[in-house]
Order: sequence, then structure tokens, then C-alpha cells
Amino acid sequence: MANKYCTIEDMALRFGEEELASITDRTDGDSNVPQGDDDVIEAAIADASAAIDGVLLQLFETPQKPYSNILSLICADVSRWLLYEDSLDEDGIIQRRYERALSLLSKIADGTLHVVGLVKKPTSRLRAIRA
Repeated sequence: MANKYCTIEDMALRFGEEELASITDRTDGDSNVPQGDDDVIEAAIADASAAIDGVLLQLFETPQKPYSNILSLICADVSRWLLYEDSLDEDGIIQRRYERALSLLSKIADGTLHVVGLVKKPTSRLRAIRA
């Protein structure tokens, strides 16, 4: 089963339930109160988590729960960006947080940011000989 580095509850704590309901409302304005769609949020979380795994699992063993808060932060910011992707202000806070999340992920991958709980995969013997 794929990792999920954050939850809907994590996102609601970071960004507020109203924002999540507003951006995932699929009722076409039929209601005065936005009706959030948890399935849409879960899909964004799954996509963001898969992207994180695409980077981490090349270099590290599968992370074990509980995940580091930094992985939850990265996942939440990328998930939020995915939810807004078609209606983003290029200079807005969501874009800046997304770019920061990618920067943090890059620093984890290149080893300049250590994350508690991530264990480097052993280097293959052939790679060690070539290095």
C-alpha cells in the first residue's frame, strides 16, 4: 500500500476546513455553504504522496509511521497546490509554499536536510566500487 504522508485532518489544521470545502465544492454553487468533497482531497493527498515517494524511495527505505512532521508539511503543501492548480496566482502564498515544499524535498534527497526516521538504502557494491 502506498504511503500517505498527511491526512484530511492535517490539511484542515493547516489551512482550515472552510478553505478545503471551498476549493473542493462540486455543487456548482447550489448552496450558500460550500460542500467539500473528501474524495477530491484524498486524491490530491494520494498524488502528492506518490510524488514524494517517487523521490524518497530511490534513496531511502520505505518510511515508517509515524511520519516526520516535515513530510506531512511537504505533502500538505503539495496537496493544496494540486487542489488549486488551475486557479493559482503565480506569486501567491500557495505557490510559494509549493515551491518551498519542493525545495525541502530536494534538500532531503541531496542529504542537506536530515529527516528523523528516514534510513538510507545501502549502496550497492558495484556503485561503491565505481565511486
